[in-house]
Amino acid sequence: MRISFSRISSYLMCGEVYRRAYECKDSCPPGIVLLRGRSFHQGAAKNFKQKKETGKDMPKAQVVGFMDSVFESIRRKEGFHLTKEEQSVGKTKTLDKARYTIKGLGEIFADEFAPPIHPEWVEEKKVIMIPGTDIELSSKLDLTTTAREIIDMKTTVRAWPQQKVDTDIQLTFYSLMYEAITGKKPSRIQLAAFIVKTIPTIEPVYTSRTLQDYKVLERVINRAIDGIKKGVFLPCERGHWKCNPKYCGYWYTCPYVNQARPIISIPKRKEVIKDGRVKRQASHDNSNRVGRYRYEGGKLPDSF
Repeated sequence: MRISFSRISSYLMCGEVYRRAYECKDSCPPGIVLLRGRSFHQGAAKNFKQKKETGKDMPKAQVVGFMDSVFESIRRKEGFHLTKEEQSVGKTKTLDKARYTIKGLGEIFADEFAPPIHPEWVEEKKVIMIPGTDIELSSKLDLTTTAREIIDMKTTVRAWPQQKVDTDIQLTFYSLMYEAITGKKPSRIQLAAFIVKTIPTIEPVYTSRTLQDYKVLERVINRAIDGIKKGVFLPCERGHWKCNPKYCGYWYTCPYVNQARPIISIPKRKEVIKDGRVKRQASHDNSNRVGRYRYEGGKLPDSF
């Protein structure tokens, strides 16, 4: 039996998404966040594949242009879905904002991230056998370097904390796969978080894995495969970041979601909600606080 690790990861995150995508073949178009991420990754992969052959990075304009062309190609061929919030902003403005974001990500990738890297594996599909079973796991690693470093690139709105990187199951699998194929431990593992904001930044976090991590991973994979075979597809926990129309195309039709409940965006620090409007709050004002946020008038949002 051969199964991709992305399917295992999908099952562990949300069984209902797995059921609809893989069991029911109920595909859905990507959201803007996924569309943006795929465009960035394909552009990064194209650059490193060229660098592996020629020793040179693509010019910045070509990297940005390719990412933009991928964005346009995916949205035309596969379509895309917008959240109700994005619909209220408007399709054109939402797409333009996404393309502007991709431009910024492509520029910082070309200027700061790519130059010092000497690629070895670039989006290469690898397969390993789980010991004592007939299960083959396949996966694509974003990037490995000639210095034996594993690099996983993420586009995200905030940096990953160290504990999340240290326990991430995907990074554990990448490390296991690298060691199983090469016979050598990776020198280090890097989660390169490309932070999406007006002026993008890169926040690298480094980690490593041990034999005990691999044993835990093996047990998790075996339980996941057992659940898939038995048809056990539990939805993800309510409140999970994935359970949001911005990140899940099945959200509006999911039987485990109360679509009637509005999604409330928690205001940023130093902001105050007053009469339904968000206003700035002085950093020294600690009166009438609920947690980190101050709320005046009316009923507290359900998220508190």
